[in-house]
Amino acid sequence: MYPNRKMQNYLANIRIFKKTSISYYFMFFNSTTMVSSSSVLLFCTAAVTGMYAFSYPLYGTAYDIDSASNYRIGLPLQPDDACNVSSEANMSLRLAWVSGIVSLVITILIVIYNITPKKSTNWPVQIIWMTSVLSFLCQLLVFSIITARISTWFLSCTNPSKIEGACPTTRYKELKSDITDIEQCNFHPITLTLFNSENDLFLDCLNEQSFSNYNREFARYDVPAYYTAAALCLRNETATLGADLSWCYFWGCSTCTPETYYMNAKWFGLDIALLILIVANYIVIMGEFYVIQDVKVN
Repeated sequence: MYPNRKMQNYLANIRIFKKTSISYYFMFFNSTTMVSSSSVLLFCTAAVTGMYAFSYPLYGTAYDIDSASNYRIGLPLQPDDACNVSSEANMSLRLAWVSGIVSLVITILIVIYNITPKKSTNWPVQIIWMTSVLSFLCQLLVFSIITARISTWFLSCTNPSKIEGACPTTRYKELKSDITDIEQCNFHPITLTLFNSENDLFLDCLNEQSFSNYNREFARYDVPAYYTAAALCLRNETATLGADLSWCYFWGCSTCTPETYYMNAKWFGLDIALLILIVANYIVIMGEFYVIQDVKVN
């Protein structure tokens, strides 16, 4: 019986050691995991904020398309010209500004949270509710921006149902062929006839007005100036194509304008990442509140 009793005591000590080790392990794991999770989320949110800041155009046609000049069209115009009309503002850029501000606010809040002593600070219920409401509003705002980008980039930009108001590059891609080369961005906006470079040779040799008028009917949609309201007015295309096509350029609806196409793709990805980070930060911070303040017990 003695060996059996000794074995039983040995096994009992092992069980106690295991329980103690596991409890200490989970206590250490919970504390270190919370700290590391909030730090990683802070780093990721700050990185997203920095990406927003460095992605904004501060000058050029992506910022103000009316600053574009083109000698073929005759831009810029005199101030008293009848076609000297302004194009629409870059709504995609404005949405990106809002997303960047939201990302900056979330980053600042996480910094304040990380430098605040947790156990020595009282956490009133009012603060928790305010944080929850702010997080919900930020999530709703970013989600609305993502929805606007999806509706414009994936629906409006790809809709060739009518000539007026639709992007000419979309009509060419959907009704004729894919645009695989920049030379395909030079076509007739109504008939979708691809420009033939030999027309310039005929113009130089014959110097006839008919060839000159024929060449003017084609538009180079790799050039931002052709999307402006002033260009549409000068080319007498307002009645057929619409008063303004600047949104096609601002939203990067075609690879003919790669500068805005990839810029909008970047903003779309950053908006999705920001929404995920807002939700993750809220979950981690609320989880720390429940564990550190022992709300479950109280």
